[in-house]
Amino acid sequence: IYTLFDLVDRPVGYFKENRKGILGDLMYKLFYNAIGFSPSKYWGTLMQTMFKNLDEKHILVYFKDTETQKSLEQLNFSGRIREYKGDYLSIINVNFAGAKSNMFISENIDSKTNGSSREVTINFKNPYPASDCNLERGGLCLNAILRNWIRLYVPQGSKLVSFNGSSKKVQSYDELGKTVFEGFLEVPTQGQAMVTIKYTLPANVDINNYSLLVQKQAGVEEQKLKVSFDNRTLFDGMLRIDKVIEVN
Repeated sequence: IYTLFDLVDRPVGYFKENRKGILGDLMYKLFYNAIGFSPSKYWGTLMQTMFKNLDEKHILVYFKDTETQKSLEQLNFSGRIREYKGDYLSIINVNFAGAKSNMFISENIDSKTNGSSREVTINFKNPYPASDCNLERGGLCLNAILRNWIRLYVPQGSKLVSFNGSSKKVQSYDELGKTVFEGFLEVPTQGQAMVTIKYTLPANVDINNYSLLVQKQAGVEEQKLKVSFDNRTLFDGMLRIDKVIEVN
């Protein structure tokens, strides 16, 4: 990855035409190995890798044909925000800076439910030193302050109680059949930042038969997740695929 960014992103004193053309070269090599050179040697590994990346949402697929698209959505290969009768959570982060800080940051999510009250804490840590982002020196700016636009998608009708840790005015609105709580924070290099969001669930979420669908953000390697219900831990591990968590 470092070599790829070095070729594509390092500042130079001249115009670099088609600087991302290497991606096409890599794709050509991949198809050549899979189809043109030795299909029997590479196809098994290629298919396993493809389905793993579809399951983990590193690959999202869209077709204009309605029926084909419906089939993909049933397989959860389209990245769609899913309808769910129980509790729901999806945390979406967007890097508003030019560096590639997401590669260096770990995300730890702690989700607690007591009755209809919900508390979600997200802790972001970046233990690595800053890159040399000086353009005149030709520095490769990979690790710098993360300027993070964060959104929580929760069951529609949820009511925000508090949103601590956002440096901008918090927004609450409905989108894609969910209620969204939106904030902004900065994560420094060799530092951390945290947000804590408290809200109440709508009455149509059945607390007596509690279940939670957590949808992982597409393109993210993993999110550390702990889920508790009435002070009982239901899940504590890495979120790599969408997951339904239930009270047994």
